[in-house]
Amino acid sequence: MPNWCEGWVKFRGTLVALKRFIECEFEQSEPFIVENELSPCIREKTTFLKSLVRTYVEYDDVSRANYEVFCNDDGIGLFIIKLNHAWNVQRQGYNELAKKYNLDIRGKCYEAGCNFVEEFEVNRCGEEVFYKVYEFNDYYWECECPTLGG
Repeated sequence: MPNWCEGWVKFRGTLVALKRFIECEFEQSEPFIVENELSPCIREKTTFLKSLVRTYVEYDDVSRANYEVFCNDDGIGLFIIKLNHAWNVQRQGYNELAKKYNLDIRGKCYEAGCNFVEEFEVNRCGEEVFYKVYEFNDYYWECECPTLGG
């Protein structure tokens, strides 16, 4: 069984792009848009994202992600959800996911078992904007979320 690298991942794009992402990646979701607002309507259950290698969202975290997504003056919205990745985020497939749905993706995930943090950003073209691994001398003291992952 793998260790899990857990943290919040943000997806930024038009409401139409975010809607398509949610309905295609989250099993039994029925997102809808009313005016300038997207309601994710993801069924509250533990589910793996279809396009990533081994990434899932837990039941409790789905309910927290089901809040409305509003767009800014440029028509861009932000969907945020806490995800769990097997071992790490680097090889999950975020570059392809960003291109597939025309989304910018940014996240910071924690692995308490191996004591590291990964922070990353991928633009909507699938290009890595940055990727950084943080390691610590004293993980539980220095890390801001030392109990996530593992």
